[in-house]
Amino acid sequence: FTQNGILLRWIAPNDNGSPIFAYKLQAKCLDTQELFEDTISTDGELTIFHEILDLTPGSFYEFYVAAINSVGESEFAKTSAIFVK
Repeated sequence: FTQNGILLRWIAPNDNGSPIFAYKLQAKCLDTQELFEDTISTDGELTIFHEILDLTPGSFYEFYVAAINSVGESEFAKTSAIFVK
């Protein structure tokens, strides 16, 4: 955690034979329902890190991650609600 950000880490899911080339990240502020979205390209790393900044202190957020490969986009995986101090 930083003062207004968070470092997310996740392990690459099974790609079912089609390499993952990007991830779609979403951060949803539960107080305002505002949704931030970012797409991150990857070079085949198994563990991925991404920092999300400019979060509102004193708010709860949920984070979602979807893998993207030549087959398409996976369903979003969701975190538990996280409080930003």
